[in-house]
Amino acid sequence: MKQPRTHLKALILALAAIGSPGLLHAEGTNEAQPAQGQEQQADSAELEAIEITARRRYASGYQPISADVIGGGNTPLLEVPRSVNIVTPAVLEDRRPGSLDEALLTVSGIRQANTLAGTLEAVVKRGFGDNRDNSVLRNGMQMTQTHVFSPTAERVEVLKGPASTLYGVQDPGGVVNVVTKQPQLKPARSVSTSFGSHSARQVGVDFTGPIGSSQSWAYRFIADYRQSDYWRNFGEIKQTTIAPSIKWIGENTTITAAYEYLDYTVPFDRGTFLDSTRGANYGKPLAIPAERRLDEPFSEQSGKNHMFQFTLDQYLSEQWKMRLNYGFTYHTYDDWKARIANTAAGINTTTGTVRRRIDGTQDARLRVHNLALSFKGDVHTGSVRHKLGFGLEAMHNDRLLGKIYQSPTNNYTINMYNPVYVRISPQPGVNTIDGQGNNTQQTEILKTFALYANDDIHLGEKWIVSAGLRAEYFDQYAGRANRNFVFKANTDNHGWNFSPSLGVTYRLTPQWSLYGSYATSFRPQVSVANEIPGDAQPEKGRAFEIGAKFAGDRLSAAVALFHIEKENVRYSVTSGGQTETRFAGRARSMGFEAEMGGQITERLGVNANYAYTETKVLEAEAAAQGLPLNNTPRNQFGLYLTYDFGNALGGNWRAGIGAKYNGAWYIGKNAASGDRLWKIPAATVADAFVSYDTKIGDNKLNVRLNGKNLTNRLYYTSTVGSSAQYPMIAIGNPREISVSAKFEF
Repeated sequence: MKQPRTHLKALILALAAIGSPGLLHAEGTNEAQPAQGQEQQADSAELEAIEITARRRYASGYQPISADVIGGGNTPLLEVPRSVNIVTPAVLEDRRPGSLDEALLTVSGIRQANTLAGTLEAVVKRGFGDNRDNSVLRNGMQMTQTHVFSPTAERVEVLKGPASTLYGVQDPGGVVNVVTKQPQLKPARSVSTSFGSHSARQVGVDFTGPIGSSQSWAYRFIADYRQSDYWRNFGEIKQTTIAPSIKWIGENTTITAAYEYLDYTVPFDRGTFLDSTRGANYGKPLAIPAERRLDEPFSEQSGKNHMFQFTLDQYLSEQWKMRLNYGFTYHTYDDWKARIANTAAGINTTTGTVRRRIDGTQDARLRVHNLALSFKGDVHTGSVRHKLGFGLEAMHNDRLLGKIYQSPTNNYTINMYNPVYVRISPQPGVNTIDGQGNNTQQTEILKTFALYANDDIHLGEKWIVSAGLRAEYFDQYAGRANRNFVFKANTDNHGWNFSPSLGVTYRLTPQWSLYGSYATSFRPQVSVANEIPGDAQPEKGRAFEIGAKFAGDRLSAAVALFHIEKENVRYSVTSGGQTETRFAGRARSMGFEAEMGGQITERLGVNANYAYTETKVLEAEAAAQGLPLNNTPRNQFGLYLTYDFGNALGGNWRAGIGAKYNGAWYIGKNAASGDRLWKIPAATVADAFVSYDTKIGDNKLNVRLNGKNLTNRLYYTSTVGSSAQYPMIAIGNPREISVSAKFEF
């Protein structure tokens, strides 16, 4: 074993030269409050507390040791035979991301997916993922993928690879868990504000502490308002967040109840389009300024999000703990948009004429109920230690899009070289809209019930064998109505699925571990528009992964090799004028990832990540066979440096600078366009910040300057409509400068 171990150390130490402190497979601190009896016991261990506090401060909050995303168990990452990343509170504070995919820039192998014109949170993980794949969690529970990342977010955890053993219905790429801020017994109050590019302004408060003189009750209240002009030639962004929460802490029991209300308005912006007209600009984005939109000022979505979570933690004994979780999300929205016609005549690049239709969704409603009961134990059978987990979960997830209006023709034109916008709001029966379209009353309902069990078997001090199994019953129903309001159910299937997982971890030393794992995923077939047979098998994924992790006092690192296959993918084949739906498609993703983070010196910190991801459609319709998966660059690399300059001018100064490189990626073309691939160009985007901390009396003040896309690089974040005549491309934000201040008292 000596020779492989030496090579592995050499590889990871070489990566340390580009390593960094953002999010890591590393050691850190879980922020959950212990029960009162445990808290008093911890207070008595003064030396241990001092050592933990010193380590936190030394790592500047960049090196967590555990993650809740592994079954909610606060599991040390060195013992997890999977790739896990954590975007810590310090990273979020330094970088001030405005969206979930921006928060995940310091994670390898992650990319923005189709966000449905900027209205949903969607990320691709290792080549797989979309905007309704159930992969974005909130405190470990499935929610609607709408504005889960908000001012209440404390950290973000990523578990890569298939996760159905833990989280049920999923794609095989992985899950993203947004962990929210919790009530604390230690009083803390802050007021924040910021101003920036595009008339951006924000104000917020975050108060937490005990209720009265009680050491059993704690509260938290977060409120935030932000508004800005959209960076393109019209549009506005508004968001209001109000989030109260309360916690009761007993000797062996903790109860938490949290509610979040979010009211928003965002542009419904599909971005720009690839030019499919043969000529000098063929295969490139349209030759118009990036700021120019081809829809209308009424193209926006307004909605409200209600999120509620209840958690009861009960220590049954020194070895056993029970947790009862309930989560509920209720999201409503309305939108209108001017949609580019998906025909050869949709865009005439010679004359500049763009043909559009106007449509809208009114009274849309999305709801998710989650209920989970789990038991966790830490027991011994002879010399073997078992960390057991088992429980049951139930979920009801429904989506009703209500009234969907469509104009009857594509005759609402605009000239892309000299646009004149209508600037009127659509009104059904009055202008532009004659009635509800063929897609009205879209309905999708998924109900699941699951039993699961897992065991981390510690065989001595070196070996850990992790095994899990989930049995899940699913009931999937979906359909839509036509213009005559006749509803047709196109999906109505149900059945059982079994999702196993297996992993082995070897602790080389207290700081090093090697691992290998096998994991599975499943996702029922569903379509609101095309008929799905009741016996159609779910999409299934399986993955093999091997890797190594290191967690030192200053630096942490991880490397991983993975191979993922997804099967039973739905596709269509046309023969003799008849279209047949098949469920035998296959896709593959394999690659290498590396993470490094921590402190190079006491003042210099670094975060680096690299991903090589090769994807391929193995079996599908002829036009897609052999193509790469969408929104997945083969190469991605990020490097961010931070430096603590120490005291000057009455306070402490810190600064950071870095960049993320996303290589070119490809999407399949429409069969009529000839060539098989569109190429989306690579880009490097640089960010920086300067932070100043001082005191006013006994109160802390932080002033921060952030710059994003410093070189004002034109770049693209995702694509949609690979089979469209003119594929849509989301455009990244231009240079943005902001100044923020937070006063703690």
